[in-house]
Amino acid sequence: MTTDDPFTAIADELFALPAGDFTSARNARAKSVRSEDAELARRVQEVRKPSAAAWLVNQWVRDGRDGLDELLELGRALRTAQDERDAGELTRLTRERRELVGKLVEQVRAVALDKEVTASAANLDEASRTLVAATADEVAAAAVASGRLVRALEVVGFGTVDLDGAVAGEAAPSSPPPIDLAARRRAKEERAAGGDATQSKKAQRDEEQKSRRRLAALDERATETRESLAEAEDALAALTARHDDLTAELEALDDRRREIEQELPGIRRSRRAATTERDRAARDAERAGRAADEARADRD
Repeated sequence: MTTDDPFTAIADELFALPAGDFTSARNARAKSVRSEDAELARRVQEVRKPSAAAWLVNQWVRDGRDGLDELLELGRALRTAQDERDAGELTRLTRERRELVGKLVEQVRAVALDKEVTASAANLDEASRTLVAATADEVAAAAVASGRLVRALEVVGFGTVDLDGAVAGEAAPSSPPPIDLAARRRAKEERAAGGDATQSKKAQRDEEQKSRRRLAALDERATETRESLAEAEDALAALTARHDDLTAELEALDDRRREIEQELPGIRRSRRAATTERDRAARDAERAGRAADEARADRD
């Protein structure tokens, strides 16, 4: 999705990223261009992270899943039938749209599975309404085809789609040739009559590709899990060794405490005896001192 508009080019880069990387990448991109173009940096900084449903539709478009061109062509046919007030064709095309959108929503679900992202029922419902909106309005079709939806779209009123703030960057509609409803119907019938085998082979190839992607994702997840297990086992071994060391230290301290408790009574007794002996010696020294003093006095 190339463009000459710098802002649209940056938005295109950001909307191709995993949803969890969007905000940090946007901030970094705004910072990188601020010194050269402050206005561009401001616009980039203000780009909102796409909603979950919008992100899924964007990734479906960017993955090049089959059905986008068919959806846009069907939208042109519906608008032509409406302009020509062909009630029968409108009824048939509306039924065809319901079937096609149902098939495309399953592709959106497959995108979520391939990218290991949870797609809730509410997300898929919003994606479905967005695809329907792409058939109601050529600008809405261009917004969906841009792969830069900020939020889900929805038809309101009589075929009107509110596109205010719905897409980041330019999303100018193309100008395809007018739809010949009769020719389109004949071509569709011819494709249906002669394309079953081709479609079956293509569906088989698509399923094989999806299976390979799922297997690769599972292998990667298994490798990550094994690495996490090895790290956890190393951490457990280190903690176990530390636990054993501390337990041994605690046991040694307990043994020493018991030895001290056994020694304390004898030490207390010896201390009391030493105190008694010291007091006796002090009294003897005092008496001896007095006797010496008296002897000196008598001699004098």
